[in-house]
Amino acid sequence: MNVCHKLMLILLISISQLTFAAQEAETRVKTIELKSAIAQQTLTLTVIVPEGYQADSKQRYPVFYTQTDPRRLKLIQQQIDWLSHLDFGPIPKMLIVSLPNISLNQHHQHKDAKASGLDTPLTIKVLAQEILPYIDREFRSQPFKILEGYSTQANLPLGILAQQPNLFNAYISINPALVLDKSELLKQLKARLSSKALAHRSLYVSLGNFVQNKPLFEQLQVILTTQKTLLNWQLSDLSSINYYTTPVTALPQALEQLFSDRQPQDIEQFLVKGLPDVEQYFKRLAHKYGYELSQNSTLLALGQLQMQQQQFSGALATFERLNTLKPNSIYYLTLLARAQHKNQRHTASKQSLELALELAQASKHQGEINFVKSQIAKLFP
Repeated sequence: MNVCHKLMLILLISISQLTFAAQEAETRVKTIELKSAIAQQTLTLTVIVPEGYQADSKQRYPVFYTQTDPRRLKLIQQQIDWLSHLDFGPIPKMLIVSLPNISLNQHHQHKDAKASGLDTPLTIKVLAQEILPYIDREFRSQPFKILEGYSTQANLPLGILAQQPNLFNAYISINPALVLDKSELLKQLKARLSSKALAHRSLYVSLGNFVQNKPLFEQLQVILTTQKTLLNWQLSDLSSINYYTTPVTALPQALEQLFSDRQPQDIEQFLVKGLPDVEQYFKRLAHKYGYELSQNSTLLALGQLQMQQQQFSGALATFERLNTLKPNSIYYLTLLARAQHKNQRHTASKQSLELALELAQASKHQGEINFVKSQIAKLFP
């Protein structure tokens, strides 16, 4: 085969792979028509399921709700996919639901009308009684729910937080158009802050570069800093960057902050008691999220630290637990094999590596095969 034919073959394979990826991404997008008895209109929802989603699986996912246009929805999908595609990524995989505009009248409204807050009570009713129950019934959702909005759509999360905070667990308001509000939004928020309903609720708000919103953003900052509240909040001044850069920057920032406790940075806190401390930590997190979170990345970090500290028996227990939670992981099996070897369990170590090699060969991934063989050579030269 000459060079030209080789290049053509590579190009065809690449096009085929891209086409398959595009088709796979397309099948994850569901368009749903929902007749609303409350709003007396047909509502169109877009639901994007995570990679690997299976309707008959036991796996369930938090839900990210947003009001946005189709172009930005694609960007949100790409950002969430990237941030969640590995266990040790900063956020979990999530269902994404793009919400319709719900208005008091069925006629087309100016884009700024949604920022007024006048439609918020109706939106709350439709969400609470129709949309959220539908998503929970038809998709494999976890109880943890996020509501996000950008620009003229960003006042809605603040309005719902002020009026019915238990509807969502986290509220993300990127560059809210506070100057367009006609519902006394800041006054509502101030009255709500002392409520016990804000326990385990989170808020992220960013300021964009529209100068007319700055005084109101500063008022919100004063309200949050001077009142006692159970609300976990974060304000971010992004007025120095382009308005259209901010959603790209702010969304990962908000999500990483929101989910930061899923992967504690202080792994040394678990060194004394090991697994029991990890179990207690994640039990506390279950109160915030409403479901049991994956311990995998924390156990991975703990086991590696235990190996560095020569706590080999603790590392063995940690990696055994990790492999129970996620069996047939090639990488986790090699870590288990190292811990078994350090604990003089050579037969078990060989068996773990043999299983890892078998899985790598079944996947036909040469990089994985080479990696496992290198681990075998290190432990059993």
